[in-house]
Amino acid sequence: MFDSAPRLRRLAILFLGVFITAFGKPDTGIYEEGLSARDNGQIMKALDIWYSVVKSSGPDDYDPRIGFAYIELVTQREMKQNYRKANEMYFWALNGLKMSEFKEVYEAELNRISPLITPKQRKAFQKDLNNEDPAFFDDIIQVWNQLDPTPITPYNERLMEHWERIGEIKRRYAGTNYGLEEMLDKDSRAETYIKYGEPDRLRKGVLSYNVASVKRWIRERMSDNPTPFQPNSSENRFQNQLENQLEDQIRSYHSNQEYEVWIYQNPSYYSDKVVYIFGSDNAGRSFKMKRSVEDFIPHAAFSMGQRNKIAVDLTVNESSVAAIDGEGDGLVSGTSVNPNDTQVNFGENITPAVIMQLMYYEQLLAIDELFANSYDNIVASYADFTNPLSISLASSARNRNIGAVARLQSSMPEQKSEIINKVSEIDIEAFPYRFLDKENKPYTIFFVQSDAYKAFSTDYFNNKYYNEEQEKLKNYVYQHELRVFDEKWNPKTSLTYKPLLDVNFNIQKADAGSVFILPFTSVDDQVVLAATLYNQDPDAISPVKNTPFDDELRGLGKTITNSPYPLENDVFMMSDIVLGYQKLENDKLQFPFIINNKNEIPIGENLVFYFEVYNINMQSSGTGKFTLELNMIPKRRGLYRLFNRNNGSVGLTLNFESAEALFSEVIEMQTANLEAGNYTLRIKATESSTNEVVEREIDIMVSDSPDEGEN
Repeated sequence: MFDSAPRLRRLAILFLGVFITAFGKPDTGIYEEGLSARDNGQIMKALDIWYSVVKSSGPDDYDPRIGFAYIELVTQREMKQNYRKANEMYFWALNGLKMSEFKEVYEAELNRISPLITPKQRKAFQKDLNNEDPAFFDDIIQVWNQLDPTPITPYNERLMEHWERIGEIKRRYAGTNYGLEEMLDKDSRAETYIKYGEPDRLRKGVLSYNVASVKRWIRERMSDNPTPFQPNSSENRFQNQLENQLEDQIRSYHSNQEYEVWIYQNPSYYSDKVVYIFGSDNAGRSFKMKRSVEDFIPHAAFSMGQRNKIAVDLTVNESSVAAIDGEGDGLVSGTSVNPNDTQVNFGENITPAVIMQLMYYEQLLAIDELFANSYDNIVASYADFTNPLSISLASSARNRNIGAVARLQSSMPEQKSEIINKVSEIDIEAFPYRFLDKENKPYTIFFVQSDAYKAFSTDYFNNKYYNEEQEKLKNYVYQHELRVFDEKWNPKTSLTYKPLLDVNFNIQKADAGSVFILPFTSVDDQVVLAATLYNQDPDAISPVKNTPFDDELRGLGKTITNSPYPLENDVFMMSDIVLGYQKLENDKLQFPFIINNKNEIPIGENLVFYFEVYNINMQSSGTGKFTLELNMIPKRRGLYRLFNRNNGSVGLTLNFESAEALFSEVIEMQTANLEAGNYTLRIKATESSTNEVVEREIDIMVSDSPDEGEN
């Protein structure tokens, strides 16, 4: 299998081949030569020119632009057959050579990766780059190693997907006008696309001015909040005057702004989807993310100040002034006007913003319930004439709607892969057990269990293999891999095993198990365990044909865990306990019983476990001794536990004598008569000469359902 380690670390340039040191740098560099071929439509020639640099060039010819140009060209054209080389070229570009000379090139790569990382990471990466610290390259490599969905495969599919997205946003939003940095600054859609890919739903349009809607909403509120004038012919004119003033204000604030609404499916505590709103600015120079629909409304439209006051002009003609002069008999009872005033303000202030909210949300409410709910809430408040608008309905609704959108978006991860959803998930679990070898060096045994039934059955039935079961099963390849990375996610160890996939259609299971033995190196190590299912039938239907994944991939599972802390190796010590049931008569097995890593024992079975003891103090007789106390105690609470302390308990004390400081044994406890329920197994080992004690306590379930252990 291809060694994928080069994509996971900063490659030493020396290993790439014999350096050409006898000749000077050519007049035209390899990078420029490849660009010329590319621009002339000679794509394969350009790729061959660039790839030759890793085979026959020296340090003086190192140019990271070559690696980035190679992966960009390959992914933009989705040349899947070259993804392996593209992966190699990308990580070759992160060798860290000539950091000062190509600082701008690395700055551009930081901009490309920034949408996938947190602001805190971005700041730390930038600091390393500014200081020309080689840790910058470790930073980026660490990101990609963490995001790699299939550590087993020759290239990082998430890296390829990322560059495919970059190519797509350049086609959609930038053309040839902007570089990536300027495009990300001017168009928020670009960054969101890099982070999450194509939305599940997209709606776009223009927020238009709806004359009928505006007039309807103005009149609805004003009809129930009359002007200070008695209903008469003059009053209608004054009412029209107020309506026209408010409508003119709304027109002055409105502009026909474009919008796009992106909706991603993302089940969470708040909702099963997340909404992103984008829109153009008034000048149309940029397309930015909006906190809510209210961001399309100018801030001044929310003002309760004098700018947005509407008032009746009393100097229209003499009769209107006479109608209220002196006696004031044209006013509603209880209303007074100073005869010297030329205007009377409308009693309730309707801000332009609230009418614009109603108008805009009315246009968007069919897109998603987020907008429909916001619209309904504003309508309910606006139509409640017991609720004065002077408390700023528009501003309150704006704050509420901004919060609703923010809550949804907070549930989204920093980045999300689309291609992962095209591959059936494999359930995989890892169970580590700590031991010491004969030289007292710590190591860990990882038991790996997986269930690939969903992936297998989906592919099996999609391809209609019903009548060719045994023949077609030969095309399936199943793998478990354990890979260890250091704290900077540089690779250290890789172990692969192809377990037997036990498919059972009756109980809908496709179980497999592997055992990996891993010497301890550091508590900072990250351990990645992966399971992959392939179908090598050339005629099979592939669900990942148009993705960076290998066309044969059918299932994928991955789990990440820290390397467990090692056992102390200079004191009397006991290993972790490997537990199961049904002891087997096979002396060649280290664990001659059915192992259950979840510590579940079927009812009617005896408990069996394996343990080791270390650093037994050897006496002059050439042997050492220790005592083992075992107690299986039911986990009950309350008065039952108080008055039935011995009910259901199993106890045992064993004395051992060993000719070596390391001792191992398989113990079988009589538990077949225990009732179903939860128990605690307490194991206490005491060194006879030093009285050193080491204990282990394990929660166990005696289950009345079938077990799924492994041999």
